Amino acid sequence: MAEWLVERGIGEDRAIFMQGGEIVAARLDWPGALASGQVEDVVLVS
Repeated sequence: MAEWLVERGIGEDRAIFMQGGEIVAARLDWPGALASGQVEDVVLVS
């Protein structure tokens, strides 16, 4: 049986699609301002 397993986190939602006991797809969703192709300014902190 194929099914999506979804975990709702504090900063994002994560989902995996299971089929035959194997993960065949995964998705991440950040609610708010992130979108495909969006360019953002960032600061790398080490």
